[in-house]
Amino acid sequence: MFITTEAPYPEGTVLELTMSLDDRSILLEGEVVWRKLGGAPDESGMGVVIIEINPQDQAVLNKFLGE
Repeated sequence: MFITTEAPYPEGTVLELTMSLDDRSILLEGEVVWRKLGGAPDESGMGVVIIEINPQDQAVLNKFLGE
């Protein structure tokens, strides 16, 4: 996923994230795998891959994504 931020974390940083999906919030752990600096404010950010998510939250995410 891409997270827009003016101050992206360095690659390799592990983050604990809460995502709001419709009427639910899910918890997950992600790792920054790339980052983009500069440009317009909405262009700076970081690419994050999910490295840990519990099965119940995974099911909510899958449903949200239409899988």
